[in-house]
Amino acid sequence: MRFGLPLALTLAVAPQAQDPRGTITGQVTDRTGGVVAGAVVGATNVDTNVKVSAGSNAQGSYEIPYLLPGIYKLEAEKQGFRTWSRSGVELRMSDRMQVDISLEIGSVDQTVEVTAEAPLAREYEDYRRVLEQKDIDVVVIATPDHWHTPMALDAISAGKDIYLEKPVTHTLEEGPRMLAAVEGSKRVVQTGTQNRSMPHFIQAREIVASRALGQIALVETYFYQNYLRIDPARFSVDASKLDWKGFLGPAPDQPFDRLRFVQWRWYWDFGGGTLTDLFTHVVDVAHWFLGKDMPAEASARGTNSLLPRWQTPDTVNACFQYPGGLIVVFNAMMGGSLQGGGTLFRGTKAMMRISRSGFELWDEPDESFTQGPVTVPPKLQVKAQGDVVLLHVQNFLECVRSRRTPNAPLAAGIACARAIAARSCGGRPTCRPRVTQLGCHRADPAHDADPRTETSRIEVANKVEHEGLNPTKPAGTHDVQDVNRSTKHRQVLPRFLQDRHCSSGSPAKLVIPDSCAPVLTCSDSYRVTHKPG
Repeated sequence: MRFGLPLALTLAVAPQAQDPRGTITGQVTDRTGGVVAGAVVGATNVDTNVKVSAGSNAQGSYEIPYLLPGIYKLEAEKQGFRTWSRSGVELRMSDRMQVDISLEIGSVDQTVEVTAEAPLAREYEDYRRVLEQKDIDVVVIATPDHWHTPMALDAISAGKDIYLEKPVTHTLEEGPRMLAAVEGSKRVVQTGTQNRSMPHFIQAREIVASRALGQIALVETYFYQNYLRIDPARFSVDASKLDWKGFLGPAPDQPFDRLRFVQWRWYWDFGGGTLTDLFTHVVDVAHWFLGKDMPAEASARGTNSLLPRWQTPDTVNACFQYPGGLIVVFNAMMGGSLQGGGTLFRGTKAMMRISRSGFELWDEPDESFTQGPVTVPPKLQVKAQGDVVLLHVQNFLECVRSRRTPNAPLAAGIACARAIAARSCGGRPTCRPRVTQLGCHRADPAHDADPRTETSRIEVANKVEHEGLNPTKPAGTHDVQDVNRSTKHRQVLPRFLQDRHCSSGSPAKLVIPDSCAPVLTCSDSYRVTHKPG
């Protein structure tokens, strides 16, 4: 099926002295290999629609400098030649990318669309036709999240090795099925947490393992991107050329929606927002470095104050407590991109900050108290080397040949999903919710009108056993007073929820949706803080 999916803008942390802008350079030739001077090469940022152009010199070389990280469309024009075009060129922070161009003789009115050096690639409208090809050994699954598990299970059944983008699952229940299928098939599955294949991440992990940082009690993770600069009005989709039913697949049936198609990451039916899309990358680093991947408790809060058209929060603060006294926090805001994404390990002897740009390590000073940002040079600074995606794919292909376990096995990806799911389960990753995490705040009309809010989900049959709640009717809406009549329930419900009323005087309701997290709702002026996962 033809999705036509957008690529996500990825920014990484860079040292303050490092210019984040990159350069696209290369040589323009004709099909005989002769240089072409005077060609105009343009790079258009697909998010900002800003185009920067440069000409090829007498040697056929061109250079387009000072480009911000992002996804670009390249075009080359020269009188007497067909217009050359290539989409989906991803320029990373401070990168210098070489893209050579080969022009065909013809008219500039004729455009030749080049697909990233894959002249033998074929298009399929149904992914199952790909799986039927006996000469294909490996597949890459980079679809919206809700398709990951169905496609992966089908690929395993077809005997294919898989490069599977994160998050590896869309629901917690899919994890055990995926693990069982992979273990039973002996297929090689590499998940898309690419940091595990970068040399400086491997080096930093060895430093942490040496206890050079001392005891690590706090890990601060973060991701910041700016979607306010992306005007949704500029997205145009020809619905007549789109298989919308095919795109929906296992998702609930619904009318075509342009924004849900092009920005699917921010809608519950297809993605999971910042926690599944971005937190997965940084929490995986914490899991990998510290050898802990099962939080005991979790809490999270999120708002849609910047991008109310989204279902998932645009601003998130989450806290995860792991056994042994480790706390991992995550902050994200999609209205500003400064700092990008990264992970900060705070130990009793030293502090390490790491991202895809590199890492820095500072020893703990002699003073007991310090103020302001760190101004002293780091004791150790290592810059990133190599392309993160190419390194990860290279490791995957090597494991396909050797049948060794790849750098990011499926179990690691499922551990990330389990940690993320903990915030949806009232604090525990086992989907046995604690009601003590609940609360209400003022209503958001845009949220309340959304068909995917909690109160519209309560009619779905609940398949999860809820701790401390009446198992005879686990799904539905119940008066808090009725729940409190049971001594068992009164032990579970915190005092502030007992005999709770809304500001209007109407009784509060305990809503038990199918997402495994009980939520407290009020019938008029309040709504739930936590959205289902």
